[in-house]
Amino acid sequence: MQYIQDEELSKFEAKLLRTMQLTVDSRFEAGKRLKRLSKVGFITTTIISLGLILIPLLTVAGHNAVFSQFTLTSFQIFLAICVLVYSVATSTAKYELRSKDFYQCADEIKGICQKYQHEKIVCEQMEKNIDILSFEKLYRDALNGTESHEDIDYIRANKIRKEKKEKNAEIKLIEIIRNFSDSNMRNSKEKIVSFFMNYSAS
Repeated sequence: MQYIQDEELSKFEAKLLRTMQLTVDSRFEAGKRLKRLSKVGFITTTIISLGLILIPLLTVAGHNAVFSQFTLTSFQIFLAICVLVYSVATSTAKYELRSKDFYQCADEIKGICQKYQHEKIVCEQMEKNIDILSFEKLYRDALNGTESHEDIDYIRANKIRKEKKEKNAEIKLIEIIRNFSDSNMRNSKEKIVSFFMNYSAS
């Protein structure tokens, strides 16, 4: 059987690989975002709880000369309600668990990308087409039953990806210029040495 790499097939393969890689980056960004929210929630709850402890201690120590006891009691009740509501909200959101799920999904799809790239090299060496539909199915199965990332995660992942691409392009351009300069310098040295050798011989 003759190996034929169809143009449309190549486009589909490139598009699927790019989609999977973007999904990996977006899932990682979603996981990091939820982890940050979890930390912010923990710090906020801790600070408010410390405030609830500090207010009566200052009153007992006699450092309260500004607010009345009624005002302080009302403020304590408000802080206590804030802690309760915020704790329930963060507990219901399950930031830590959702963050872990996003990371696991990203790792699974990343493994599929690596497997695809390895299989692609093998198939090209054997001059046969890769079974791209099987990889598409693996990708869909990895997404099945998982929470979708937000648009902000995709936008941030795409931005980081473009910045990395531009940075790599700059590094590659610098290397090309450096190699070109080194090559020209070597050629110049060779020409100078050749000139003096020819001059001495004459």
